[in-house]
Amino acid sequence: RTLVRAMSPFPGAWFSHNEERIKVFKAEQGPSFAAHPGTIEVDRNQIKVSCGENSSIYLTELQRPGKSRLAASDFLRGYQFK
Repeated sequence: RTLVRAMSPFPGAWFSHNEERIKVFKAEQGPSFAAHPGTIEVDRNQIKVSCGENSSIYLTELQRPGKSRLAASDFLRGYQFK
C-alpha cells in the first residue's frame, strides 16, 4: 500500500497483464496465501496478489488503458484474469 501511494501520481504503480498496462491507484494489505510472489488470485469481487512470505495485497482501485478508474468489483465485471 505504501509503495502504491508513494508512486502516485507519477510514475504510478502498474503491472502488465495480457499485454495491457493496468494502473493501480489503491491497495490494502491483506492476509497471506501460499503462492509465488506476483501470483494473482481472484476471489468473488477481490483481487489478491501474493507478495512473498506472509504478505499479500488487495488491489482495490484499478484502471485499464483508455478506461476510467474503477473499484475492483467493477473492474472484474469487464476483465478476467486467467
